[in-house]
Amino acid sequence: TWIWIVLITVLSLLPGSMTPGMGVPFADKLGHFGFYSILSFLALHGYRDRIPVVFILTGIIAYSICIEGLQRWLSVGRHFEFLDILANIIGSFAGYFVFLILNHKKRS
Repeated sequence: TWIWIVLITVLSLLPGSMTPGMGVPFADKLGHFGFYSILSFLALHGYRDRIPVVFILTGIIAYSICIEGLQRWLSVGRHFEFLDILANIIGSFAGYFVFLILNHKKRS
């Protein structure tokens, strides 16, 4: 989980010129969705027995908002986008639902 957080942080704070442009509409939003769904899944898998799920998801969402804010002040060619935060939140909940589905199958 922590390695994934470091990866997201580094990729999010790279200058805009160093991030790959895929030429696909909304590709960056799909990236946000994917990275945060994996983060959510990993965090829930690793910490669900010690930290309530609501705190894990709230922490991930707060982290995503902080990263977007840092992009505004620390990264060249990057800026704060509400749609990125929305993609992060939706991805976080998608990771949560995948976690629930896989956990339910293990118990059945």
